[in-house]
Amino acid sequence: MSAPIGQTSQFQPAVILDSGGDGGGGMSHMLFVSDDSSNRLLYTTSAQIRTGDSADQKWDPTPIETGQSTHSAPGIAFYQTPTQNLLVAVFIANDSSNRILWSAMDLPTFYAGKGAAWSPSTALEGESARELFACGTIGVTTPGEVPLVNVYFLANDDSGRLLTVGFIPSI
Repeated sequence: MSAPIGQTSQFQPAVILDSGGDGGGGMSHMLFVSDDSSNRLLYTTSAQIRTGDSADQKWDPTPIETGQSTHSAPGIAFYQTPTQNLLVAVFIANDSSNRILWSAMDLPTFYAGKGAAWSPSTALEGESARELFACGTIGVTTPGEVPLVNVYFLANDDSGRLLTVGFIPSI
């Protein structure tokens, strides 16, 4: 049975589970767009309780401001290298350009209780979208390679083309 989580949004949220990064049973991370004309991109978390019942997720009732805004649903991904452990938000600019933007938060800093500071937004050069629908990290298979965050999106025209682009976030 469905259970309310105490948030409202104009669009579907993006959620990802960190299965142990908080040192416990895991934590869900959610990005969603405010349910008002500001289109603020908000962030909240929920500790996982291992009962398998979605009603046992206790979402933080006070979402954190990311300092970003968007007019459509966001995407979310983890990005981990030997020197970085980031939570990456990918979203469409809150203007008519529909540029694809990203912002990141350092997870070790967050888990240490030192706040959820999101980086300023950065554009994926030359990329725009009508809708963004998924993000994922492409892992490393060869030593020396760097993982990529891949974004999947609907072309910013009437062609209906589904596109993908990869990038390397850094803060």
